[in-house]
Amino acid sequence: MDSIWIIILFVLALPLLLLTFFIIMSIISAIVPAPAPKQTSDKLSDDYWYASYESHENGVLIKYSNPNGPLYYSGIITGDIITEVNGEKPTAALLRDQLQAVVEQDQPVPITLYHIATPSEVRTLLLKPMELALEKVNAKGIVEKFGASFNGHQVIFVRYVEQSSPFAAAGIKAGDRMVSIAGRKLECLEDPYIISKYLHTGMRVEISFVNQFNVTKQITLDISNPEDRVIQSFGISLSPEQTVAFDTNFVINHPNVIPYMAKKSTVLISKKVFLELDKLKIDPEIGHQARAGLEAIETAQVESEGRLKVVPIDEHYNRQHGLDTKNPDDLIIGSYLKVKESMQEEVLFLSEDRGARITARSHGLFVANQ
Repeated sequence: MDSIWIIILFVLALPLLLLTFFIIMSIISAIVPAPAPKQTSDKLSDDYWYASYESHENGVLIKYSNPNGPLYYSGIITGDIITEVNGEKPTAALLRDQLQAVVEQDQPVPITLYHIATPSEVRTLLLKPMELALEKVNAKGIVEKFGASFNGHQVIFVRYVEQSSPFAAAGIKAGDRMVSIAGRKLECLEDPYIISKYLHTGMRVEISFVNQFNVTKQITLDISNPEDRVIQSFGISLSPEQTVAFDTNFVINHPNVIPYMAKKSTVLISKKVFLELDKLKIDPEIGHQARAGLEAIETAQVESEGRLKVVPIDEHYNRQHGLDTKNPDDLIIGSYLKVKESMQEEVLFLSEDRGARITARSHGLFVANQ
């Protein structure tokens, strides 16, 4: 009988006990502040993206974007608020992982953001490793002729790697940090010039890199002239008597070859190639390559003592020779054929487009085989 009364009293007292527990917990939570959310490090040299950021009600606020960092070169600046990464709302804790996923993607990843001072101006960027180098290296940057570009002050990171370069063959990727060269640790503002000195020797040199996973890669590069490597791959022998004509894709993939060839041979650039590059310079994927191509053409034009010639498009000539006036390849090939006829000399056509090479051969142009 006593046990029954105990059970009854317990059942009646249980709601009161639970109520007391919740009141005590509420008082404790009001007095003791919740732990602050973990913030990213302000030590920029320890952060792969060289930026500090914190959670914001609309996503993540970029507190600082280092002007020498990948985010800055992708167009993300201090005061921007990132609202979406690949369609997902980021947090400070997850942003680094979300950005790291960008590095591992083969396709561009959209990032939606706005600046804190202009919230109505929402913009979307396409971010991927190759786009970490949207512009040419600045005054403290180095190496424009070895298939890679670098930038940085106390941290030297790879901004862009051309697929055909010795850096790419050694497994170096955009975002990797260069930490030493020829046994010399890189740690001061003059280091870009030291690196440039070593890479211009044309000799074998040992370089150490650290990737985004903090894995060190020690490699030995044979820094031969990259322009010579490209020229050799096409079986070309340059001479003052040689006239070389370029397709758009070749200029995009090998821009530095243009001024190099113009030092020794006559170089032809179809007006159609120029127009295509000018249109592509704002393309989110290959815009930086198109801009490099235009710059290479201008460099050759200024420095080659008249050996670079921009040749016009002649649609009437194309129709007379059975070339399509609406097809870009046919317009390019037609402009070079007309020069060949007027000069009564061979013109060597360089293209990485099989269809363009077939058309050029069928109309009498001499085509270099890759």
